[in-house]
Amino acid sequence: MDDYWQGDGFSLTVKDITDNENSTAENSDLHLPPINPIIPVKPEISIMCMKCEEEIKVRHLKEHQEFHNALEMFRFTMERKPSSVKQLIKRRRAIMRRLNETASSENPVSMKKLQKLNLAYELLKADIEGTNTTLRNVDEFVHIQPNIQGHGTTLHCALAFGVCQHANSRWKTSMEDRAGFFSIYDGYYGSMAAEKCARYLCEVLEKKVENIYHTSLKHENINAEIVTAFNDAFEEMDRILLYGVEEQSRNRWSGCSALTCVLRGNNLYVANAGNIRAVLCRGDGSIERLSNNHSPWNKKERHRIRKAKGDVSKSEKTALVNGVVKSTRGLGNHGDPNLKASVIRTPVVNCLTLEDTDQFLILASNGVWEVFSEEEVILLLEDIIPDIDVKAIVKRMQERASALEVGLPVPKWDEIPRRSKGCGSF
Repeated sequence: MDDYWQGDGFSLTVKDITDNENSTAENSDLHLPPINPIIPVKPEISIMCMKCEEEIKVRHLKEHQEFHNALEMFRFTMERKPSSVKQLIKRRRAIMRRLNETASSENPVSMKKLQKLNLAYELLKADIEGTNTTLRNVDEFVHIQPNIQGHGTTLHCALAFGVCQHANSRWKTSMEDRAGFFSIYDGYYGSMAAEKCARYLCEVLEKKVENIYHTSLKHENINAEIVTAFNDAFEEMDRILLYGVEEQSRNRWSGCSALTCVLRGNNLYVANAGNIRAVLCRGDGSIERLSNNHSPWNKKERHRIRKAKGDVSKSEKTALVNGVVKSTRGLGNHGDPNLKASVIRTPVVNCLTLEDTDQFLILASNGVWEVFSEEEVILLLEDIIPDIDVKAIVKRMQERASALEVGLPVPKWDEIPRRSKGCGSF
C-alpha cells in the first residue's frame, strides 16, 4: 500500500514495509540517509513521584498515589510507615475516637468518610502483610519485537518515530513558510467526527487564515480577525459533519472535542472546543494553560447548559451533560437535538506572543489529564528530550508555587536547566 502526500513544503511517497520486508529507502521518491532499525524495548515508562521522588512505573502510579493518600490519612509517611498491624489498628482507633468526639446527632460521621478510612486501612494492612500485589514490581508485559524502521527512541511507550524534510525544490525555488498547524481531536460515540475533523478542518481553517493575510498587508487588529477565522472554520466544519457521510453510530451521531493551534512566527493561536488541554512551559518555571476547561465542572458552562434546558449530572468522580458526554463543547452530535443544544461548537481562542525563553507546548486529550497532573506530564517528557533536565524544571515550578503562596519574590532563571554532557541527546 502506498501513501502519498504533497504540499508546498514536501512531496513524499511512503511505502508500507509490512507488504515487503525488504523494502528500503531506495524505493522512495526521496534520497534519504540510511535509517537504522529500531532497538526493541519494553513498552513501559516510569515517572518520578511528586511526593517521595521515587521512580514509579506508570502502570503503578495510581496505586502508588492511593498509598500516599492512605499514609497521610493515618498520619504516616513513606519514611515512617506502620511497622505492624497492631500499630495500624491503634492508629485507626485514635482516628475514630477523634471523629466521634467532633460528631453529633445532627452532624454524624458520614459513611463516605468511613468508607475512605476503611479502604486506606485495608491498603496499609495489605502492604504490611505483603499481600498488596499492585505495588510489587511484576513484569506482566510481553516483549514486543516490532517490524518497524525509523529513528530509534528511548521513549518506552513508542515503537518508533521518524523525521523527514524536503525543500520540494522542483516546484518551489525558495522556502519561506513560517507557519505550523497542530491539532488533537478526541472522539466519542464513534470515530467519524474525529476522523473528518482531522482530515478537513485544517484545510477549512487554512483558507480563512490565508484570506486574512492576503487581503491586506496591514492589519490593525489581526488577532480579532484570526479569532473570527477560527469561529467560522469550526462552524463550517460542523456543517460538514451535519451531512452524516460515513456516519455509523446507531444510537446518536458521533462527536468530538477539538483543539487546534496555529503558529505563525512567534504568534501562537490556540482554539479549543471541549476538554482537550494545551499548556505552555515558560522560561520562568511557570505553566500557562492556553485552553479553557469545557466540562460540567466549569460553573459558567453549567449555567449555559441549564439555560439551554440541558441537564448536568455529577458524582464524586465524574460529571456528564445529559448523562452522556463529559465535554460541554465540541463538533458533531447532530443525531441528538437535545445534546446538540447543550454541547455547542463555538471555540474559545487564545492569542499569545511567544518569548525566546518559552520551552515547549504540550497538547493532550482528557484521558491524559484525568490521570496525570501538569507537573507529571512534564516528567513524562524525560525520555523524549533527554538533554533537558525536566526534574529540575518541575522542582523550580514547585519553588515558584511555594513563593506565590507565601508572597515571596518569584524565582526566575534565564535558561532551561540541562543535563551534564554525559547524558544522551538526539
